[in-house]
Amino acid sequence: MIDKNEISDEIIDITNDILEKYEENFRISELLISNTNIGYNFLGSIRVDNKDSIDPISKDLEDNLKKYGEVHFKYRLVKTCCNLPYDYINFDIDYKLDVF
Repeated sequence: MIDKNEISDEIIDITNDILEKYEENFRISELLISNTNIGYNFLGSIRVDNKDSIDPISKDLEDNLKKYGEVHFKYRLVKTCCNLPYDYINFDIDYKLDVF
């Protein structure tokens, strides 16, 4: 049986390596894991301070995470009263179990 926590740890490591590659300051420590009728769904959010890094980070994430399933992205600009604006990349991965 596939261990969903092991997959989650791998996704977190890959994501944090990509964030480090683009010299982003923030890292993720956990993903939300949902059970579906055909597998699992992994949900994550990452903060990106450098707007120019959004597209390259998204491409690297997709290239490295597609082995786990279909990857979907949503982007959100966050403006706060006390900090500079930053972007969130929300991603989810549909991991399908091979059921025969």
